[in-house]
Amino acid sequence: MPSFVQRLCCKWPKTVYLGDMKEHSDWENQVKGLLKAELKKSNVTYKQLVDKLKDIGVTETEPNIRNKLARGKFTAVFLIQCLTAIGSNTLRLE
Repeated sequence: MPSFVQRLCCKWPKTVYLGDMKEHSDWENQVKGLLKAELKKSNVTYKQLVDKLKDIGVTETEPNIRNKLARGKFTAVFLIQCLTAIGSNTLRLE
């Protein structure tokens, strides 16, 4: 029986056999899921995120944030800015 690990995808855990390689879109979905989970855990809406980002000197619009999270394509800088703005000090990758 092959060994396997559980990994988080956008909505559901997915079994991945060790040795399988992630596609680029899998990485995007993982990061998108991480940020969405942190926002939900902090009870922060996209509109509230806009205000919190503004408080730390980052200008974003609600539609821009919605599009970035829908696509799952944003920079590490944006991720850290969002986590800082909502007061998230730790991030679990599993």
